[in-house]
Amino acid sequence: MNVATWLRGIGLGQYEKAFRDNDVSGEVLAHLRAEDLTRLGVTSVGHRRKLLDAIASLAPVSRSAPVGASASLTTALPLSAPPAAERRQLTVMFVDLVGSTELSRQLDPEELRAVMRRYRSAVTEEVECLGGHVAKFLGDGILAYFGWPKAQEDAAERAVKAALRIVAAAGGIKTQEVPHLRARIGIATGLVVIGSLGEGEAERPDEIVGVTPNLAARLQQAAGPDQVVISETTRHLVGGIFDLEDLGRQPIKGIGPSVALWRVHGIGRSESRFEGLHGTMLTPFVGRGREIDLLLERWGRVRRTMGQVVLVTGEPGIGKSRLVRFFVDRLRGDRLQAIHFDASPYYTNSALRPVISEIRRSAEFANIDPDKTPFRKLELLLGRALPDTTGAIPVIADLLGVRTGEQHSLRDLTPQQRKTITFEVLLNWVEGLATRHPLLMVVEDAQWLDPTTLELVDRINNRIAQLPVLLLVTFRPEFKPTWSGAHVDCIVLERLDPIEAAAVAEAVAGKRLPQEVLNEIVAHTDGVPLFIEELTKAMRDLNVLVDAGDHFDLLGSLPAVTVPVTLQDALMARLDSLPPSARHAAQVGAVIGREFDRALLASVSDMPADELETALSELIGAELILSGGTTASPANIFKHALIQDAAYESLLKRRRRELHGAIADALVNRFKDTATAHPELVAGHYGRAGLVEQAVPYYQAAARTAIMRSATREALGQLNNGLSLLEKLPEGLERNRLELGLRLALGDALRAARGTAAVETGTAYARARFLAGQTGAEHENLRACYGEFLCYYNRAELDRAREVENELMRAAARAYGEGGPIGADAAGFVALWMGDFATARSFLEQRVSTRAPDLDPLLGADIADAGPNLYLARTLLILGYPEQGYRRCRQGLETAEKTRQPFAIALALANACVYYHLCKDWLALRRDSERLIALASEKAMPAMLNKGRGFRAAALIAEGNATEASRPSNPATSTT
Repeated sequence: MNVATWLRGIGLGQYEKAFRDNDVSGEVLAHLRAEDLTRLGVTSVGHRRKLLDAIASLAPVSRSAPVGASASLTTALPLSAPPAAERRQLTVMFVDLVGSTELSRQLDPEELRAVMRRYRSAVTEEVECLGGHVAKFLGDGILAYFGWPKAQEDAAERAVKAALRIVAAAGGIKTQEVPHLRARIGIATGLVVIGSLGEGEAERPDEIVGVTPNLAARLQQAAGPDQVVISETTRHLVGGIFDLEDLGRQPIKGIGPSVALWRVHGIGRSESRFEGLHGTMLTPFVGRGREIDLLLERWGRVRRTMGQVVLVTGEPGIGKSRLVRFFVDRLRGDRLQAIHFDASPYYTNSALRPVISEIRRSAEFANIDPDKTPFRKLELLLGRALPDTTGAIPVIADLLGVRTGEQHSLRDLTPQQRKTITFEVLLNWVEGLATRHPLLMVVEDAQWLDPTTLELVDRINNRIAQLPVLLLVTFRPEFKPTWSGAHVDCIVLERLDPIEAAAVAEAVAGKRLPQEVLNEIVAHTDGVPLFIEELTKAMRDLNVLVDAGDHFDLLGSLPAVTVPVTLQDALMARLDSLPPSARHAAQVGAVIGREFDRALLASVSDMPADELETALSELIGAELILSGGTTASPANIFKHALIQDAAYESLLKRRRRELHGAIADALVNRFKDTATAHPELVAGHYGRAGLVEQAVPYYQAAARTAIMRSATREALGQLNNGLSLLEKLPEGLERNRLELGLRLALGDALRAARGTAAVETGTAYARARFLAGQTGAEHENLRACYGEFLCYYNRAELDRAREVENELMRAAARAYGEGGPIGADAAGFVALWMGDFATARSFLEQRVSTRAPDLDPLLGADIADAGPNLYLARTLLILGYPEQGYRRCRQGLETAEKTRQPFAIALALANACVYYHLCKDWLALRRDSERLIALASEKAMPAMLNKGRGFRAAALIAEGNATEASRPSNPATSTT
């Protein structure tokens, strides 16, 4: 292992020189004692304790067995390697030494060994310096990961930067026989499962399976000497940060006939990381009007020589950089100077790195500049701000590492003196720029500033009160600035509201999106602009949206939402920052749902109570979950739906199924009230556990509950979920029995949602009748016959309705004997429509005078008389008994209203309207038709809504108000 990198990793890089001067290698490190550290100059007791603890945690494990002439290099696995296998997105790098066979022929084995050790050490140092993990040495090949054991929001970017450094480092390794080594590198990003494939001593937590490592190896083979080739997903993640060349689509053995390849030439020339990732084509700016107004007002003060500081804070992805970019665009017409310090997580300990980068960019330095060109460019840059650059040029040149000659040497100064002079020159440079034109100074991502740059920004803040300077600083909530005063303002960016979020989504899509898609995007992104943008792009790429001119149509059903690859690393990085117990609690909570009850979590997580409380406190402190529920029943909710998705997707599918099954069992056995009130929860967990036979009855119960609440869309969703799940069972009696219950419930739900006469309603009941025959279920057969009869009857297909009615009567006779009430209403309905009113009256009176088994769960046994009474009312009216008919009509309506079941009331109102229309009671027809319109609108019953509108129009026309009848009715103003 690289000891210098290890020291920096534990925050004790100041001892790097002492360890190097005393030949402390990776092998020696594990044997150091306290007295050895004292001799090395580690006088601080705290530092000695920290070093000893870190040394004790080292567990030397060989990354590979010796291959060929190369000795294996022993090194320690990460201290925080996750203990179990998991699914995660990784960026995988495969490094190959070009011409290693020829090298082994040219060099003596001992010399070859020395060269290989230097090569491996150089690769390891560059990988680990950027937070990567070297997993295996395979002869002259090296396999490395970025994003494990701790995810990094910029893992792909780190990998590509490391690759460029490796190519350069390999070129610096020389021997007498070999002028320099050459490496070629392939990088791919994608889903893997990482975890040990062996047992006991063979266990290695960093073994991975999946197509991603194979693709990285193939890309390495496609690369030439000193080249880095990356996959399409990696390219998508790094955006325009690097200078890339499109190599087109090529056949890659074992991967596919057409794989996109990209070659990395070097770092790109974007002004900032934000521009590199997002480019210059940005989505329209939405929902930040007040913030922009404040910035413009403060810029007005700056133009009056009143220095201002504006701090912009918010969670990752909330739009801090986008706000800055929009503000800068608004100032395009102003004469101003601009400085942009862009902090980076790679350089938190590199003094003044943002300043150096800005000066190099402003001076337009290039890697191909001749030796004297950078110096001349620096003279021009500083000359624009300073009247006399004599003293400033050597200081800035020294800071940038530009050669200036002996006359500009600062080597005789102490480090503190150099820092003081450097600060003074930089402050004079800022003041000089501000005296020419108002200065906008942007500091991005201040949470990653190195201490020296942060001190410089402090000094600038102290000087600008009387200067035309706007210091605009962005940072994440974990950074706590100390700047204050009358000239300092703070903007806390909040999430977008649903309307603003939908506007951003449609702007990204380029045209209107289907409402179902918009709803999913808004629900899963919680108003975070970056999440909205990336999830919209992911939805757009699913090939389920069809271009329909000025909008998109949805092709088929919408797939389940998953975390976009562009957000995987950032979200997993937040989870990986947690202690193991908190991460485990988040994963189990994610399986329960967006909101999870603490008692339920405790029952399935197997964590001691105090440990669970600590874990939840950690999650709340990290702002990943929020407190909720009640004092009696505390709960938590994930702050972001996508955080829940990321935690869920990190679990192995097998583990997810186990947890879903345990949660469902806990709900059924320990949380019975919840299971009864919310059968859809039990159904969902059993379904995701793959326990079909346990899940289907709960899907059926959930649909029945939803129907009774007129939540027909939800009922249809539950039933379709259950039917989809049934496809996993083999065909046979048990599957038919389970499907029968679902099909009957589906018919009931479709009656309410689409109408009794709808084709799909009849199809559902017909399928149920077939299944009832296959399983010998007599009562279910009666229900299916009755539902199918109603379908044909309402379509006025009376011949087919009579056929089903006859089957209904025969089935009733088999089940309950001849002459019973079952089917009498059906016979009466048909006779009424066929004009046989006396027969209709006979059957309907027989039906309402006798209690019958419930064949219509959509209405319920207690209102089985409602429909027959209303049809009997119509029959009596036609036969010349209007008073008896009116009483039967009111009786049917009152019976329905007592149930408070919306569909039953709507159905009764529709039949009452028929009665009023026949007897020409236009006032009653208008009254109850408007009641029907209001109820159908509120409960989303389109078929009933259309009936209500038709009856209302008829009443208005009969009253002589044809103009109002032609206008669409407004449920909000309808009388009830």
